[in-house]
Amino acid sequence: MRVAVRRSLDDLGYPEVVCVGLSGGADSLALCAALCAETRERETRVLALCIDHGLQEGSREVAETAAAQARRWGAEAQVIPVHVAPDAADGMEAEARRVRYAAFSRASQEAQPTNTARAAMAVQPAVFIAHTAEDQAETLL
Repeated sequence: MRVAVRRSLDDLGYPEVVCVGLSGGADSLALCAALCAETRERETRVLALCIDHGLQEGSREVAETAAAQARRWGAEAQVIPVHVAPDAADGMEAEARRVRYAAFSRASQEAQPTNTARAAMAVQPAVFIAHTAEDQAETLL
């Protein structure tokens, strides 16, 4: 994981901020830990974005726990509540994915420094996400 993260960060030129979607699952925790380890000696900040879909009892607590773990590793973290329409035409899971990625996009844009060349060029900030091989829907995306 760290080698893959290092290569991606090298490709990106170690930007000032990188975001990571953190659900609290093993896949995203491993990715967040690798990002924190690989940026520890750099001036790149890691921002964990923990989405609270509000679809299950205790979802806020799960998101807060994931954010707390990211902070222990040295990342900044935000818990972002979103609304998922349960009767979306393409299904609740697809709707949850859509609103999650929209929240990642907004939060990553807001986290970027405004005085950098990257911002001046309107380059989309990096958002790292992780999924296990069994997560076919997002693996194919």
